Amino acid sequence: MLDSLLFQAQRATQQSQWQQAINCYLQALEQQPTNQQYEFIYLKLALLYGQQQKLEPALKYFQKTIQYNPKNPAAHSGIGQILHRFEQLEQALQHYQQALTYNPSLDNFLLTAKTFHRLGRYQQAMLCYKEAAKINPQSAELNFSIALIQLLHGHYKEGWQRYEARWQLPDRGFILPVTKQPQWQGETLENKTLLIIHEQGFGDTIQFLRYLLLIKAQKLILKCHAPLISMVQTSFSHLPIDIVEPNTPILEIYDYYVPLASLPRLFQTQVDSIPHNIPYLKTNSAKIQPWKTKLTTGKINIGIVWSGNPNHVNDANRSCPLDYFLNLAQQTDIQLYSLQKGDVAQQLNPDMPIQDCSQQLQDFTDTAALIQALDLVITVDTSVAHLAGALGQKTWIILPYVPDWRWLLNRQDSPWYPTVKLFRQIQAKDWTSVFSQLQHELNQLIS
Repeated sequence: MLDSLLFQAQRATQQSQWQQAINCYLQALEQQPTNQQYEFIYLKLALLYGQQQKLEPALKYFQKTIQYNPKNPAAHSGIGQILHRFEQLEQALQHYQQALTYNPSLDNFLLTAKTFHRLGRYQQAMLCYKEAAKINPQSAELNFSIALIQLLHGHYKEGWQRYEARWQLPDRGFILPVTKQPQWQGETLENKTLLIIHEQGFGDTIQFLRYLLLIKAQKLILKCHAPLISMVQTSFSHLPIDIVEPNTPILEIYDYYVPLASLPRLFQTQVDSIPHNIPYLKTNSAKIQPWKTKLTTGKINIGIVWSGNPNHVNDANRSCPLDYFLNLAQQTDIQLYSLQKGDVAQQLNPDMPIQDCSQQLQDFTDTAALIQALDLVITVDTSVAHLAGALGQKTWIILPYVPDWRWLLNRQDSPWYPTVKLFRQIQAKDWTSVFSQLQHELNQLIS
């Protein structure tokens, strides 16, 4: 009976019939299995629940697995991954290190290294990556992860090269287009047409649009996020460029294509050679004046964004509670205007001393116009940070303890955006210290 249930469970698993497999394993537990079979069944149940993103029961069965075998590396790795999802990083790290002890595999080295990175322990992360490289130096996940640390530390020459490993990670959303034309690797573009393909989020696109001004081609075709097209057309109207939506078939003949975020590598960008053609974005000037007439006279008018894209992998850390901005809003010398879009904008209500502009911001040209009318923008790390920086607006960006690679480490300025000032957490999830720094800077601005 027990063997039959285990066989049925394995067959159901192979057929992706997860619940049927779970039912068979649960029935098998009632058949007085041996200790070794208990360990096997509990691990299978944990993996099946994990497959369905049912994290609580998955965690329970991983823990039961360890009760029968404290040296089971798969169970320790599974517990670590769930605790990581729950943002319990130190506890996750302990289990990853246990998994490494019993199985020093590439995956376990990568999981451990990524957790060290998330904790801001970069040297230990790199040590793990070096050990992983002994197992498989060609691993795309390994090279992409190393790139993020190298770029964060300003080691751009090596970082841009490894960053190309992203195209071997389609499960992360990095998918190169199917094209008969070759990828541009820096060849002369005289009398040539270059197709440039946007990638990743709005902020990434805005950051790398500056490179359009450096490309010497007869013609450019840019595939771009639809909400950005109007502003990009206005900003680069002096270039020989066509701008189209991402899914538009390219019927025109072109000679090469290039992903937008590969341009820093091709132009051999170093920290001290980032193109500083700021502002390189502009909006319809007719949209700016109406905002100026609406702003509060006699006060410092500040645009704010407290939350990024909720689907971003690190949004829980880079977004901050609205309450911190409400405390700032109590000052009589300033007036806050919300640039926040999406569902999170509904956190505002009419009783709050923050003006909600969300209904008037239909696209990026509207947001850009308001930004240019304001005195200052204070934002978390999201697309508005890049937009304000690319417009040359005075911008304060508040960053989590472990920032995205583009903001580097241990500096208050950004070589990408000269008008930006960075305010960093002193320790993880500590927004209080960040807003203390902000308050000090605001006091100086007011006086």
